[in-house]
Amino acid sequence: MSRQDEPLTRAAIVWAVNETIRGHTGARRCPQCRPDGCEQLAWAQREQQKMAPVAVEAR
Repeated sequence: MSRQDEPLTRAAIVWAVNETIRGHTGARRCPQCRPDGCEQLAWAQREQQKMAPVAVEAR
């Protein structure tokens, strides 16, 4: 089985999201960046939204 077929752990996804976003800060670009946007950055931002903490109501 290829390593690409193996599921990523949650920690690996968090690491990849953080590295991707950090790699695009300060107007830096990656090889996947296109004039109309970057799919890699869009993925990282979607995953980051999923990781956002959920507010807990006080009882």
